[in-house]
Amino acid sequence: SAASSDYPLRDVYKRQSGSIAFGISGAGARATNIIGGSTTASVVAGSVVQAPGSITIDAVDTSGITSSVTAASVSAAVSGSVSGSLGISITVAENTLTGTTRATIDASQVLSGGRDTRVSARGGGKITATGVSAAIGLAGSGGMALTVNAAGAVLTNTLTNTVEASVRAAGELRGAEAVSVSARDQSSIDATVTAAAVSVSASGAISGGASFAVSRAENRYGTSVRALVDNAKVESTTGAVSISALSAGSVKSTTTSVAVTVTASGTGAFGISAAISDAITRATSTAEASLRNGSQVTGTLVRVEADDASVLDSEVVAASVSANFSGGLGLSIGFSLGRAQNFAASTVRALVDASRITATQAVIVDAAGATTIESDSRVVSATMSVLSLIHISQ
Repeated sequence: SAASSDYPLRDVYKRQSGSIAFGISGAGARATNIIGGSTTASVVAGSVVQAPGSITIDAVDTSGITSSVTAASVSAAVSGSVSGSLGISITVAENTLTGTTRATIDASQVLSGGRDTRVSARGGGKITATGVSAAIGLAGSGGMALTVNAAGAVLTNTLTNTVEASVRAAGELRGAEAVSVSARDQSSIDATVTAAAVSVSASGAISGGASFAVSRAENRYGTSVRALVDNAKVESTTGAVSISALSAGSVKSTTTSVAVTVTASGTGAFGISAAISDAITRATSTAEASLRNGSQVTGTLVRVEADDASVLDSEVVAASVSANFSGGLGLSIGFSLGRAQNFAASTVRALVDASRITATQAVIVDAAGATTIESDSRVVSATMSVLSLIHISQ
């Protein structure tokens, strides 16, 4: 008896039936969603609004986009001699949400005898997007088998808005107790992207497989929030006055890519897996509370406050697995890349400019910036080759 690892390919192919099989599968899904508009509540052009009770001038925008896009391909080929399969799956979604929300008193009077007098603008737009792409392939033969599968999923989200509450142009806002001019934004983007590719091939002689998975989320977020008293009067006869702006938007991205390749053969098995996961967020925000151009504000307690509490959160996962089982030569290659990028720029301003504040208790002028970035990347790459190099003949 003798031990040998010599498997002549010509002998192997001579023993096969000569049949050939190929399988090709492709899937693609695309979505484009766009919303734009304005929401306004206003008292303008010399109007007079008077009531013994509370008066509220309120503008609210809660527009939203919910998008879910899925694509999947499955390919298979089986033959006695040569088989090959190819699968491609692509998912693309683009979502855009823009808006302007304003509540204003312009060259007019609002006079209230109630406990609560307000000019309020609130933005709460939301994009919720999900993209899934999967490609699965199988090839089997007595001679040579090859399968290649690729899955890609890309989401692009854009959210921009302007939120403004104001008293301007010689306008007047007067209340008996609490009086406020407030602008608040709590818009959000939530993006979840998943790509998975699986390749399995088996043959009596040579088998090969390749899997590629790419997921990407790109988010652009921009908001401007302003509470403004411009050449105007705001007064509470017995209570507090608040001029406030708050930017509290959030952007969350979750991207996952998984690539798996398994090959088995009697002579040579080769496999490659690559997974790439990417999340990019660019955010800008402005929060401003201001008194300008000879404005007059009177109350027991006067607050001029601007705050930014935006949150950017990214979670990235990339995993590749390549395994082969061979009676001769085996090669496994795995590659994984995960990348999270977050860019934030904020301007926070509380301002009294050429204006007058009269308070019987206290005055607070405060600007606070508290933008937060949270990032988590997890990357795994694993390869395995199992070889049996012993052949026994008599």
